[in-house]
Amino acid sequence: MTTRPYRFTVILLPERDAEFAGYYNAVVPALPVCVSYGTNKGEALSNIREAIEAYVEDMRRKERRRHAEWRAHSCCHPERSEGSGPSRGTRCFASAQHNLTE
Repeated sequence: MTTRPYRFTVILLPERDAEFAGYYNAVVPALPVCVSYGTNKGEALSNIREAIEAYVEDMRRKERRRHAEWRAHSCCHPERSEGSGPSRGTRCFASAQHNLTE
């Protein structure tokens, strides 16, 4: 599997709290769950890079698992033996979900 490089905009915001003067918060607008901080800009960027990498890897893992589940679903594969899935007149309840992920 080849990995594609991703580019995300990172916004660095100086911490407002006087107790943490000099700290920076890092946010990724495209990935609202990715936030981090550091004692300086460099550390904040390093930390947010780790958060982005973990998020992207988690999404890849979930996509691989979803794809494996889709492939394992018998009614979605006409090449499987007769009787392994619902009859022709039966609608697959998961088919709408499968169509969204194809």
